[in-house]
Amino acid sequence: MLEQIRQHLLAIPTSPPDALAGFELRQGLDSTEDPAVWVYVIVRDDKIEALWSDWDQLRERIREAVSEVAGDQVITYVRMWAESEQTVRPVAAP
Repeated sequence: MLEQIRQHLLAIPTSPPDALAGFELRQGLDSTEDPAVWVYVIVRDDKIEALWSDWDQLRERIREAVSEVAGDQVITYVRMWAESEQTVRPVAAP
């Protein structure tokens, strides 16, 4: 399921178009034991400010994309990470 979500996310346009470095996706149960997907949007450090004005719309498009794949019963949490915060493992670029 996460790979299908990733493919939907890669199709979402962003402004500026080269703002995203990738996505980190996780699936599991949230603190209330509801099924959830966490989408960490990895943003290039020099594009964060430019992307910020579009962040609310982008976040909504991400939630819609996850819903298309996972259904309405899955809660979607969306967070932004700067590319420089990625120290755990490399992230696939869009």
